[in-house]
Amino acid sequence: MNLLSLHLLLIIGWVALTGDAKAGNIVLAAIAATIGLWLSRRTLEASDYLRRIPLALFFILRLVWDLVISSFIVVHDVFTPTNHYKPRILRVPVKGDTDLELAFLASCITLTPGTTALDVTDDRSALIVHAMYAADAEAIRRQISHDLEPRLLNVMRGKSAGGH
Repeated sequence: MNLLSLHLLLIIGWVALTGDAKAGNIVLAAIAATIGLWLSRRTLEASDYLRRIPLALFFILRLVWDLVISSFIVVHDVFTPTNHYKPRILRVPVKGDTDLELAFLASCITLTPGTTALDVTDDRSALIVHAMYAADAEAIRRQISHDLEPRLLNVMRGKSAGGH
């Protein structure tokens, strides 16, 4: 059993035993499960996994921030008489090499209002992305290749993924 599965099982077990699925109890369960894993980190060899938890939380918070900002941009464009969009289809180079890494990256891109991941190149070196607001195509590429993807790979691989 991998550590993520064990962590989730501990959280679900806590919630099931207490019979309380409210947000506060789930957060308490996550904290208790994390402490349990931390106490047994040497036995379970969980140090790398535990180090990634804050990275994952930061990644999620940053992604939510990006979603909110992108939503405001799209809503502003919808409610103003002038269209500000400059749609483009871009080829964005990527460092992710597993199906899971590419799928997560494509999902994060597609979740963000105004962008959609369309395809992966045959050699898996780039994603094909549609961006609604791409007046500066290089800025979009940089935002994905040098900001979003390295943060995601850092969480998934548990080590510094670096930029391009």
